[in-house]
Amino acid sequence: MSRFRSLHLRPLPALLLGGLTVGTLDILDAIIFFGVRGVSAERILQSIAAGLLGREAFDGGMVTAALGLLLHFFIAFTVVGVFLLASGRIPALRRNWVVVGLAYGGVIYATMNLVVLPLTHDAPAYDAFVEECFPAEAMTDPQAFFDAVGDQAIFDANLATMMDSCGRFIDFARIDVIPTSQHDFSHFG
Repeated sequence: MSRFRSLHLRPLPALLLGGLTVGTLDILDAIIFFGVRGVSAERILQSIAAGLLGREAFDGGMVTAALGLLLHFFIAFTVVGVFLLASGRIPALRRNWVVVGLAYGGVIYATMNLVVLPLTHDAPAYDAFVEECFPAEAMTDPQAFFDAVGDQAIFDANLATMMDSCGRFIDFARIDVIPTSQHDFSHFG
């Protein structure tokens, strides 16, 4: 069984390598995830700039897209910098870096969705985020969503089961459903 090797880098090279790696992989994830759903890379980057500028960012073309990319990498370098500072003071973070890194990723995800996005300029209010992994067809085909393509009886039964389950903890009179992963692009045009 192979083991992960830890690189022993000085702080500045570690920050540069970590920030560039985190920022690049994260923005590529967003561009690919939303790109296959028809959202351009420019629009994704403008949505990041919209955190600072509001909806006007979507009228700024490549200038606001570049600002979004700059802000994205600022956040990535900040995330890496915080981890480097903490791991310099808490040796256990360095010894168990794979597990700690995965947990830290979860903390960053929650922080972005529960703190940063709600504080975003002109952002819509969210009470909850629910992420699911479905085939792309599920976005437009209810039977695909309920794993019942071509079978109305299974579709009806699965729909009734889900609605009954959700009705136990969701007030359907007060919920907005937004079919995205992390960001709502639909109201931007």
